[in-house]
Amino acid sequence: IVGAKNYLSLPRFTARDLTSNKRPSIKRIINNSEILRVAKSWNPDLFLTFKGEIILPETVAELKKLGITTINWYPDHLSDTKESSKFIGAYDCFIYWDKWRTKEYHKKGLNNVFYLPFCTIPAKTPAPKNKKYAINFVASWQSHREAKIAPVADLGLKIWGSKTWGQTALASNYQGGPVNVNTMIKIIRSSKITLNVHVVEQIYSEGT
Repeated sequence: IVGAKNYLSLPRFTARDLTSNKRPSIKRIINNSEILRVAKSWNPDLFLTFKGEIILPETVAELKKLGITTINWYPDHLSDTKESSKFIGAYDCFIYWDKWRTKEYHKKGLNNVFYLPFCTIPAKTPAPKNKKYAINFVASWQSHREAKIAPVADLGLKIWGSKTWGQTALASNYQGGPVNVNTMIKIIRSSKITLNVHVVEQIYSEGT
């Protein structure tokens, strides 16, 4: 996997650069062409992507034509849209973290979706005995998120995320951000309580 990562000549772009509501951007097309070039050169048995948000369904179809098994391990929330269904259905195997949403996908005929919950090895992820924060919330701002966590604002709530938080009624709770994954892990381990509010309402959805 490391060799493949180093072999791919994929320039770094932001998500905004790589996606378009109407059509793929030129930069996104270049990335997909590079993936196919390497696949034809290496002739692998398996293609595994982590989220794969820059990868077009058409690219996945071309990989499958080459006899390559395609797998997407998607550990984040995915909106329930026609585009998402097309994105999911393109793969031979789509691994998702939410049991309820997985069942909903199956009802739509997306039987290539498999449930895999999050997990950890407690012995290898020790948390400090003395917690630094009472309550933390690490996420980008959304109006419904603000409404959900506002009731505990005076109970030691600390917020990290997009700068928009600094312009809300919870500005005094805002600690800065956005933060990277390693910093987020440190914050969570140093907190007594960690809050999680999804981007959209999912009544039966699991949290992280």
